Amino acid sequence: MVGATAGAVVLAGCSGSGSSDAEDDPTTPAESAPTTLEDGTTAPGTELKLGKTATLRYTANPKHDSLIELKVTSVKRGKTKDLKDFELTGAAKKSNIYYVETSVKNVGGGDLSGQPLTLYGQVSDDLVVPPVEFGSTFRRCDYDPLPRNSKKSRTAKVCLVILAPKQGKITAVQWRPADNSDPISWLPR
Repeated sequence: MVGATAGAVVLAGCSGSGSSDAEDDPTTPAESAPTTLEDGTTAPGTELKLGKTATLRYTANPKHDSLIELKVTSVKRGKTKDLKDFELTGAAKKSNIYYVETSVKNVGGGDLSGQPLTLYGQVSDDLVVPPVEFGSTFRRCDYDPLPRNSKKSRTAKVCLVILAPKQGKITAVQWRPADNSDPISWLPR
């Protein structure tokens, strides 16, 4: 049997001291932040529906840097019995299992062959969890790095398994930029 590992990221939150009069006035038009930046990438903090594409700068390291078009195509709830061949910890056994399917297209000039794609599952405002790394093949949803020949105009399908602790629910799947700017989220509604 092979063990499965997953971690959690706990985020500190802050809130404002109150709302302005404009926020309280329903006749004040809401301003919408732009969803695309001048360089053509999707703006931090953008929320997308499943199947919608975000254009992102993906830098695995200085040697592997490119623009990608990423979309989360589905978020499906799995069953604990799906993982019966793995040794799960007590906490993992009490988690809800989600399969996150994505499509990644390299639209820049860099080679992303063999690089991992990491998206996170938001369980609550202060809890975000990474995908599970099995260390072996899991036919239902294999979490592999981007395939060889992930050069310009190549598209790859990537599946990730995310465990939501304490039977939690994934409320968003997030791309979390390395510069700690706001994540780009796909909402599985």
